Amino acid sequence: MVRGTELKGRDRLNFHSLRHSCGAWLASKGVSERIIQEILGHSSTQTTQKYSHVASSAVEGAMEKTFGS
Repeated sequence: MVRGTELKGRDRLNFHSLRHSCGAWLASKGVSERIIQEILGHSSTQTTQKYSHVASSAVEGAMEKTFGS
């Protein structure tokens, strides 16, 4: 069983946190939702969407790169 751990100056770190971060990092690198779903082992894309939210800065960067400032 994976247990949470305390990090100096940080909130608790647990398996859920790591899984959520993995999904978010993959999404920010442009990995498709279907691939992220497979990696995280979700049976539903709806669950994957919760894990793989994209940071607003990434969205802004993509818009600026595509359409300019």
